Amino acid sequence: MGADFFVTYESGKTAERAFSLARELAKREYGSCGYTGTIAEKDGFEVFPTKSAGDSLDEAYQLADRLEKWGPAGCFQVVDAEGDEPTWCFFGWASS
Repeated sequence: MGADFFVTYESGKTAERAFSLARELAKREYGSCGYTGTIAEKDGFEVFPTKSAGDSLDEAYQLADRLEKWGPAGCFQVVDAEGDEPTWCFFGWASS
């Protein structure tokens, strides 16, 4: 069994709300039986400092080296002037 890298963005007033939404969406799309390689496999997340929208994907790849497939997802708020709610970037390794 391996691990896949995932990156997903979700809006929410809080990181907790966005995380819950992102997990539910992944479970609906990929199932909830385990080993999906998505955020659906994560029970929690660790917040990192805020980054600009243009740097978020590259930063996620760099920060992912600190994470393990069985550990929490990484998260940071994407600085974006548009939208009513903040956008959160969740990333990491998930069992697949």
